[in-house]
Amino acid sequence: MTPSVSIDDDTFNFISKKFKNLPVLTVSHEDIEEVVDGLINCKTFYNEFMKNGKVNKLVPEQKKLLLEALYLKSFPKEGTSKRLHTLILFDDIACNNLFKKDESYFNKLVYRCRHINCIFMYGVQKFKGVSMSVKSQATSLFIYPGFNPHEIIYIYINTTIKDFDYNNFKKIYKMVQKDQCLYCNSVSDEIKIIDMSHLRKNLSFNPVETDFSSDSELSQEF
Repeated sequence: MTPSVSIDDDTFNFISKKFKNLPVLTVSHEDIEEVVDGLINCKTFYNEFMKNGKVNKLVPEQKKLLLEALYLKSFPKEGTSKRLHTLILFDDIACNNLFKKDESYFNKLVYRCRHINCIFMYGVQKFKGVSMSVKSQATSLFIYPGFNPHEIIYIYINTTIKDFDYNNFKKIYKMVQKDQCLYCNSVSDEIKIIDMSHLRKNLSFNPVETDFSSDSELSQEF
């Protein structure tokens, strides 16, 4: 999900090519609520029919619409179906109107990820612009270099990693270099530095023009 339907991001385009067998749908901020709500309804409908073995009771037009909506070529054989999982990436989401109100559609939806089989990922540069609903539910943080001590304290206090040892967290973050990020997972209690240099090496443009610093990503993993 991006501010506009167009994606002018070489990193995203490179990564998406690596997962060319997975369907990728780009949606603008303006249309995202309607599209996600429709996707969830289709997934629920699909899972219910597959679970009860009632796919044959669907008329041909219903089957066609469902397969097209979920980017499926065909229905799996009975007994072999697995629940469909969706990754929703929110890009440049800090201070976005979609998350400003506590009762907004997406602030409520972050509490239902396990039930709708979705992983939400948020790309932000200003961590204070992230809603408390998101910060309280995010299980994984990918923190890039460039944040000052005050910002790092804020990230630590206002997320699910606040049970980590702060001195160790701060020490490891200071070791993060260019093209690296600090990965923290509050479920597994894992904290480590991840090297992202392979992305820059594989991009087809001048690396000097791209800056991965002062950015962070949050995600809910299930």
